[in-house]
Amino acid sequence: MNQPKSGETQSVKDLRATIEWIDGLSQESTAKIMAIANLALLAMETPSFHLESLAQAFKAIADLAFSLEECIGYHANTAGCNSTCQRSIRRHQAYIAMKEAQS
Repeated sequence: MNQPKSGETQSVKDLRATIEWIDGLSQESTAKIMAIANLALLAMETPSFHLESLAQAFKAIADLAFSLEECIGYHANTAGCNSTCQRSIRRHQAYIAMKEAQS
């Protein structure tokens, strides 16, 4: 973690901490997504590949991406820097509705 710069206000320190947290989370989550995707691609090259394995890999990727979006969105909102893209909001609402319908 980077050290706060001298003379920074508390709000700047808080924003810096939020950005550093989001950066760490995004790096960790995207590494997991890439690993799952690469394993699924390798599995597709084997003769004993099962379609259900690919479905589970896609589900894991979708779940990780959703969790990443939720966590980053929460922290961005807390810092007063949340996105208000209406198309993104509609996609998110549709995803939530789909997940609720599956339960």
